[in-house]
Amino acid sequence: MSTEPPHESNVDVQPVHLLVLVHGMWGHPGHLAEMARIVEETYAREELHLLLAEANREEGTYDGIDWCAERVVDEIVDEINKIQQLKRVTKFSITGYSLGGLVSRYVVGILAQRGYFVTNDNDNGPSSSSPIRMTPMNFNTIATPHLGLIRYSTLFSSLAHRLGPKLLSRTGEQFYLRDNWAAARPLLDIMSDPSPSLPFYRSLTLFKQVRIFANAVNDLTVPYVTAAMEDEDPFVDWEERGVKVKFHPKYPPIITSYTVPSLSPSSPASEYTSAQRSPSKRKPKISKPLIPLPPFLIKPFPLNLLIYASLPLLVPLAFVLVFIRFTRATSRSRVRIRGLENRFSGSDNQHHTNGVQSLVQMIQAIEHRVERVIEDAVVDTIDDPVGGGSISANPSGASTPLYDDGTTAYSPSGSPEPSPPPESVLTSTAAALASTPPNATSMINPKPSHSPSELPKSSKNAPLLTPLQHTIVARLNTLPGLSKEIAFIDSFVDEVPENEDEDNNPKSRDEAIINNSSKSTKPTKSKPKHSIPIPIRNAHAPIVSRDVRNFEHHKIGEGVLRCWAEGLVV
Repeated sequence: MSTEPPHESNVDVQPVHLLVLVHGMWGHPGHLAEMARIVEETYAREELHLLLAEANREEGTYDGIDWCAERVVDEIVDEINKIQQLKRVTKFSITGYSLGGLVSRYVVGILAQRGYFVTNDNDNGPSSSSPIRMTPMNFNTIATPHLGLIRYSTLFSSLAHRLGPKLLSRTGEQFYLRDNWAAARPLLDIMSDPSPSLPFYRSLTLFKQVRIFANAVNDLTVPYVTAAMEDEDPFVDWEERGVKVKFHPKYPPIITSYTVPSLSPSSPASEYTSAQRSPSKRKPKISKPLIPLPPFLIKPFPLNLLIYASLPLLVPLAFVLVFIRFTRATSRSRVRIRGLENRFSGSDNQHHTNGVQSLVQMIQAIEHRVERVIEDAVVDTIDDPVGGGSISANPSGASTPLYDDGTTAYSPSGSPEPSPPPESVLTSTAAALASTPPNATSMINPKPSHSPSELPKSSKNAPLLTPLQHTIVARLNTLPGLSKEIAFIDSFVDEVPENEDEDNNPKSRDEAIINNSSKSTKPTKSKPKHSIPIPIRNAHAPIVSRDVRNFEHHKIGEGVLRCWAEGLVV
């Protein structure tokens, strides 16, 4: 594909700031429609050119962080070529939601390695002749699992860690740090490595702003510790302990500070203030259904009773259908990955970008170099057993990591050989991996980005991090200029008739959720109403207002999106 710049005679070519938005797992560009709308309202078209990546929609997200990123890079280069027919792309920003944040971290590594970023040390270098030269401006992630998916001491979490790598194809292996991406190390380990020879961490340091957004509570998909890149979760058991939060005056549910009070057996849990209701003398109690249901199964009385009675049949049926869907999607993903490997390797590879080979099997060169390093080290140890160091058979500790509770992670036996990663034109990666110890990073505990608070003592609900995940936390928190924004999304407000008891009447609670998840055109009689809080079961979608057409409570995330948009360095 061509990367020709605008005609040289056009001296006053208009500069363009390209902003790329990357959706998450099972996603599509429509999930980021509200994000696009708000950023377009905030900035004029002349200031920002928006690109919603769409090459990885839905099942395409099964194919791995690396292959998804390669597709997004192709989209970016194609879009730049179109823009640079008349204009010049001079600034670059990218924001990823959920899985899209990990894809974005890989994307900027590729762009930096190709020499597309303007930096102080390469402006006059060999890559300065590239027709694509952009200043990295903003790197943002929202609810992204930077540490991978976290294990908890629950049966469901244990099953997810056993089945996830098998049911979610290559992406699942990388989510759960079960992949041997290169040199027997998982991809997320390599992407956090601050070695100057590796492009992923280094590329993040080039951006003027690195900003991450995370849910404090109720994110069942990407919990606080992995989204906020933290070792501890101060919001564990927040409903029992209580938590005092101070919301941003302009961008609720973003919080500016929080305090987790100490809780002794004799002291009651302190009250908390929701983002969606103002303090009052009587804080209404949030009531949660005994068995939470997905929104499409929430029906008014008496249909709700029929649904609850059918749960013994519906739940097993749902598990079977989900298992079949995931298995079929994973099978199709494996076929696509094999096709990509065949297409971009050997004599069949005819895909070039800017004259540089885009996808080649890098893993063989990496493994060859690593084997030579290990062999040389073993020989040195045998020759000098007193002064020699020890070589671990698994330098990353990723295949059988120990969790915080001392248990060993599940390691599947007899699993197929992992497919090799795309090269992504990262030509120096092999040498860097062969010469850099995997844990060569300063273990500095970052200061909390919000006001200090007493962390809760160990709880059965606390996340269980592996040593590798602790290392990734320490590495990523050394990023210069890193800032974190935390959203506290616990409930949304609904108006119900005053004679309804929201604490004891399941009918009013279910109807409240229905009214907020679908638009009704039927006229209703005007009755005196009062506000009650309806609990948010999973804040992962509301934080980006993912589907405001079908779910009214997703609008809660608008404050997060405006905080993100108005905070961009343009």
